[in-house]
Amino acid sequence: MIKTASSHAGGWIEQALVALLHDGVFVLTDVLSDGACGQLLDASLEAQRLVTGLIGRNRLEEAGEVGVVRMPLKQSDSFLALVDNEEVNAIVDRFISPSSICHLMNAILLPPRMPTDTSVFQSRFHQDFPRFTGGVALSLNSFYCLTEFRPENGSTKFRMRSHQRTGRSTEICESDVQQVAAPVGSVILFDSTIWHAGGINSSDEIRAGVNVQWTYHWIKQQIDTVRYLGFAYQSRLSDRLRQRLGYNSQVVTSLQEYYVPAPARIYRAGQG
Repeated sequence: MIKTASSHAGGWIEQALVALLHDGVFVLTDVLSDGACGQLLDASLEAQRLVTGLIGRNRLEEAGEVGVVRMPLKQSDSFLALVDNEEVNAIVDRFISPSSICHLMNAILLPPRMPTDTSVFQSRFHQDFPRFTGGVALSLNSFYCLTEFRPENGSTKFRMRSHQRTGRSTEICESDVQQVAAPVGSVILFDSTIWHAGGINSSDEIRAGVNVQWTYHWIKQQIDTVRYLGFAYQSRLSDRLRQRLGYNSQVVTSLQEYYVPAPARIYRAGQG
């Protein structure tokens, strides 16, 4: 069973840390309100529409990413709430580092009655951080459930305790696989080296979530968030959001950028 606790319960952080260490996955409920999930679902669908218009459906189909919206923050500031969430930040600080940054943000929209397609990356067992780190945690995923996650609508499947292992998992033993059951507003926390896959949505409704992955600041982001959002974007951000999105750990490109007063530096001290 995948261990689960409410954010309202005392001691959930310690429970989460133990589960992440031993099982590789933990579900925290009562993180987002139903209203917030509804707003984020609408924002995800609108972001998908905009990205499809920009990139073209054919290119998305060729990439196997019709239901994936990468860095939807570009389309809507409403996703900032997922970077600034108190519960997720608390576990990221403990599991990785207080100076962790957002490695990626992907809205995952699994349509109803969607047939299995193993050419789609999300449908195959995979690791989001396919590296053996000798037991040192370098990356954590926080997968926000904007709809209920259950086996019938294709909730994520995990090969329990498959994280932090050498080699490739070419065969998945069904007895080791557990499928998530989580209410709306939950967040699925998992070590990014665990083997997992999306299920089959045999229901009549979309299954929607937003996956936010966290790493140390010195690990390259999937998309250069600072350049993608723009340097001016940081003017609307709090100190913590600037840190989490990578604005405090940019690589300087000239001596002129290096030799500036500390408050003006694009690579700040204390990154860890």
